[in-house]
Amino acid sequence: MRNSQNQLEKNSGKNSVWINSDWWEEYIPEEGYEDCVEDDKQFIFQDYCEELTSFMNKINRKGKWVAEVKNFGWRSLDGHKEFTAQTGLKLLQKVLPNTQCHYLIYKVGKEIHINNFHHDSPVGKEWYYIRRAK
Repeated sequence: MRNSQNQLEKNSGKNSVWINSDWWEEYIPEEGYEDCVEDDKQFIFQDYCEELTSFMNKINRKGKWVAEVKNFGWRSLDGHKEFTAQTGLKLLQKVLPNTQCHYLIYKVGKEIHINNFHHDSPVGKEWYYIRRAK
């Protein structure tokens, strides 16, 4: 299992935050624009998913993936999963828990690393390492 934080620090010039699901938490508009913010969230999320799909197609056209997780949930479990996903949205649905999540997605070489935060992992110890299946 990799230590993504150390790897990101070591290669900080090559790896940066690619998708940050928390961007809208920092964007607080003036009163009366709540509906616009909800629309913006949806459009930005769709753009992120399309960007993720594009990267997925560059590194793995077959769409077969292996995901390893480290420190999953409140019990800090480790595990792996093989799955098929052709789109960024499907990939996120296949690996992330079915709950409200905030995450950072990193492109690291030909892999996708996700640092996930949710109610059972509020400090972000949960990491996913996704690569194409052999």
